Amino acid sequence: MTWDAVGAIGEIVGALAVLITLLYLASQIKQVKKDLHVSGYREINKLYMDTSSSVTPEIAQIIAKLEIEEELEPWESILRDEYYFRIMTTLEVAWEHLRAGAIEVDNEDALSTIRAYLQKPGYEEWWERHRPGFLAHWQEIVDLCFDTMNQENN
Repeated sequence: MTWDAVGAIGEIVGALAVLITLLYLASQIKQVKKDLHVSGYREINKLYMDTSSSVTPEIAQIIAKLEIEEELEPWESILRDEYYFRIMTTLEVAWEHLRAGAIEVDNEDALSTIRAYLQKPGYEEWWERHRPGFLAHWQEIVDLCFDTMNQENN
């Protein structure tokens, strides 16, 4: 066997090694992406569960008062603000996971879910006071949701 033949065999073996390595890396990337999705869903579900479990009898009474447009006591306004902030933060985190590809949800379904939360009484007024505390991109999404809701109501 000549050195040219040995070199050719070496190139073939090297090419196969590169191909096997690329296939292995592709499978690893696919697994990491799956893990990222599972982790993203887990985090979002935990945030939603934490938010849901934060609804105390006092919060329920406050929301009921808002629905009948009854004036809130100052301490009730504070509890409402904290609850609305928790909801908004959860929605913002979920949206950022969606944008980053960590979760896969249809954008219209996501926007519909956001609008459902934003329909709570007094939320738009709350948003105007607290919007600077959120990411600019998220502010645009929430404003779009409120605009859509206001157009639907007119």
